[in-house]
Amino acid sequence: MRDMHYNALEAQYWFLRSRAQFAGLFGGIGSGKSHAGCFWALLKALKNPRCLGLIGANSYHQLQDATLRTFQRFLAEYHIPHRFNVSDMRFRLANGAEILCRSMENYDSLRGIELGWFYLDELRDTRLEAWRVVQGRLRGQNVDAREGRVTTSPNGFNWIYDEFIRRPSNPADAEGCRYKAFFGRTRDNKHLPGDYVQALLGSYDPLLAAQELDGRFLNTTAGRIYHAFDRFIHVSDAADFVPGEPVYWALDFNVSPMTAVIAQWDPFGVPPSGGSSEDRVNAGLRTGLRVVDELWLTDSGTMAMCEAFGQWLERASSREPRAASHFPLKLEARGSKLAAVFVYGDAAGGNRSTSGKSDYAIIRQCFPQARICVPAANPPRRDRYNAVNAALCDALGRVKLRIHPRCTRLLTDLEEMVYQPHTGMPDTSNPERGHISDALGYLVARLMPAGRAGVCVGQW
Repeated sequence: MRDMHYNALEAQYWFLRSRAQFAGLFGGIGSGKSHAGCFWALLKALKNPRCLGLIGANSYHQLQDATLRTFQRFLAEYHIPHRFNVSDMRFRLANGAEILCRSMENYDSLRGIELGWFYLDELRDTRLEAWRVVQGRLRGQNVDAREGRVTTSPNGFNWIYDEFIRRPSNPADAEGCRYKAFFGRTRDNKHLPGDYVQALLGSYDPLLAAQELDGRFLNTTAGRIYHAFDRFIHVSDAADFVPGEPVYWALDFNVSPMTAVIAQWDPFGVPPSGGSSEDRVNAGLRTGLRVVDELWLTDSGTMAMCEAFGQWLERASSREPRAASHFPLKLEARGSKLAAVFVYGDAAGGNRSTSGKSDYAIIRQCFPQARICVPAANPPRRDRYNAVNAALCDALGRVKLRIHPRCTRLLTDLEEMVYQPHTGMPDTSNPERGHISDALGYLVARLMPAGRAGVCVGQW
């Protein structure tokens, strides 16, 4: 052994000094959790040359792209001679120590081995059974102390909370003294860029910020899905259509109901000229959306939705009723009666067929000059919910979404959509609920994504 200097933050310091058999460092994004965990693993391997250890993560993607990159940087920084067997995912250090690298998705493959120590990173989505299997492997002989360390962001009151928070705090649990929890906040990491935390606060709602930045255990998947919505704050007659400004049309494809929301950027927040509207939005020049209207059709299809939208667009643009539109409808440049149209919605609409054509093929046929802004795959449901909540009110108290009172179906959805108890899934018992708020979610998640995907200031 030799002296190894490590410039630790406070939470990292106490985590590294802990003598508990199982210690966890829980914290926000960028709080230095994995950094401290990988340093602990390296120290453990160097102290125990004839011992088999384990570095794991929830998935191989996380393991290879994050955890092992950090560990390998330490090996290079401290000039530790080693070999890495790619096929076996195993490090062999010059002192004889071996380190297995495994995903907790395949925890059954760990049965039968004997470990002296383990370090598990990003466990928030790992199953309790995987944790139990790894704990059961901790029976190696050639080790100074059989110990395990975990680092992760919290994810509600799951088994991690039970093991590291509830159990140690229960005086009746004799095993509680074997567990110790430490907490780090994103803002406490002095090594992050100065604008990093402020940018994240602008893309999280207050509840999610408390979990993702302060490392607090909270239940973010219970009760109302759109908990940030307040009718007295977000509903306004001022959120009306402005003729000539670009229109954002977002759809959720369903037979009954088939739904869509129609939105624009707030007049005071219209991006400057140059480039497409979506390009300017993604460049960070955004201030907010206003949902000006909604479309709701029963027992219908994509062509009927296109007809309804075309009629709405001409009526709204001219401020007076007009006869039914003729397709294809010619959309002209910004500043004329018919504004530019950007189409968002369910990515599966590119695969579904209606009369031999996909939903977006029909839209392109009806609106040839519209821009289809749909990704190859939908963002995860939770990401859409988080994006809408952050737009309703971010952790800095800013409201970036207003809705016109004529959008009665959308307002009902935002008020009534709830999670099924103990599942984290939406309650779909009412077949009319959830569709039009999904349409809004596709739009907001694309233009104003929550979390790190929404950070676009400074170098981040």
